[in-house]
Amino acid sequence: ANLTAKEIMTVETYSVTPDLTVQTAMQELINRKISGAPVVDSMDRCISVISEIDLMKFAAAGGMKKQISDFMDKLVSPENILKGEKNDSFKEIFKHFLLNPVRRVIVVDSSDKVQGVISRRDILKAFLAFEEQKAEEQKAAT
Repeated sequence: ANLTAKEIMTVETYSVTPDLTVQTAMQELINRKISGAPVVDSMDRCISVISEIDLMKFAAAGGMKKQISDFMDKLVSPENILKGEKNDSFKEIFKHFLLNPVRRVIVVDSSDKVQGVISRRDILKAFLAFEEQKAEEQKAAT
């Protein structure tokens, strides 16, 4: 349909800051039942993305008490983050997932400030909602 990123993104997002310890970041992902999060600077601009696997690797390297900033060189660089904007079409966002092995697309404004996150689950929900809407329209037409 004509959905935009704004309509499918999760607005209430959690972001990691570089000063957090690996242990704290792990605990936050577990508590929030999410598999990753944007990493933001002090201006709330997206500077990377961190995932469960990243945290597992950092912990295995003996870094539970180290800060995320100690591992920034191991995370995705700012220019390689998959980003979208609120007005991007569903089709544009969906392409990111089809063409890249990612779990989330970060929705940012023109200053790279995080506006929301679109996860694979959000994409699945959009497909289900579309099918439900289509079924209701067909039912109403008969």
